[in-house]
Amino acid sequence: MEQVLSNKEIELLLEKFEANSKKEETKIEEGAYDFRKPRSITKENIESLKIVYNKYLKQLTNYFSELIREPIKGKLISLVPIDQKDLERMIPRNSTIGVFNCQPLKGEFHTYIPDIFLGMLLEIICGADIEEIAGLMQDRIFADVEITELEMSIAEDIVENIVEFMPSSWASIIPIETRIKYVLSHKENSKSLDEGSYLLMATFQFDFSGVKGEVYQCIPFEALETIAEKLVMANSASNLPEEDKKRYLEEINEALDPIKVNLEVILGNSIMNIKDFLQLEIGDVLQLNKHIESPMDMFVEDKLKYKVISGKQKGNVAVKIVEINEEEEF
Repeated sequence: MEQVLSNKEIELLLEKFEANSKKEETKIEEGAYDFRKPRSITKENIESLKIVYNKYLKQLTNYFSELIREPIKGKLISLVPIDQKDLERMIPRNSTIGVFNCQPLKGEFHTYIPDIFLGMLLEIICGADIEEIAGLMQDRIFADVEITELEMSIAEDIVENIVEFMPSSWASIIPIETRIKYVLSHKENSKSLDEGSYLLMATFQFDFSGVKGEVYQCIPFEALETIAEKLVMANSASNLPEEDKKRYLEEINEALDPIKVNLEVILGNSIMNIKDFLQLEIGDVLQLNKHIESPMDMFVEDKLKYKVISGKQKGNVAVKIVEINEEEEF
């Protein structure tokens, strides 16, 4: 005869089953995830920037060599994303900082020169022997160097020169114009990132007679996010063999050729008040702000690109280009 469980026995059995199930459950801890961290800067973007910063490195190496009148070896050590904690950990506390803008890119760029490296440069510029200074640097005698007002002035010139080299190295990506905001010694510097801010940091290493020193440059992510597509295109073209690169550019040109652009020639401008405007009639003459012999402005997609003079061709009004505005890029 089969044994039949009572309702009470069934309830006890279910309770035991549920209790055992809870014991066997594995607790999964979710790792902290920073949703503010930008994700739009890819490995390909960084590879494109490495090309930019290797060009920049050559300029810096030549500059430092000329500055101390000795050959120097330079190397791009790394190009990595960082946050505030990384910044504090990776850059020596005693560093001179230059803060600057790179228009039209957004945000503040930073250049850091550790005082141990800056101290060596200043001593050599002031006439000290490079081998003797290199030996002192190995003993880190410059780690807590007190920078005088004169030396700080020289340091400012060094930072300004470092920054001035940037536009030519960035030209293949985007034309930029740099402007120094300020240069501070480590005692004046209390600069820190806003919470949730991220940078891309380039670390340059320079070898002075066997002694190595670093210079750091930080790029705000908000600047890079606006040129992410340009970085992808630059990386795609730069990695191609020469023949493929030529074909790649030809294909781009073929794709662009059919695209129409809007050209607009402005004869001149005039300003009048509402009363005069409302009284305009057929036959009224308006004086413009251009002399009759002055060339007119031709805009291409709302950008001033050419100066032109008027004429006619095949019975139609026409213009002849007499000047090109090289500053305007497309």
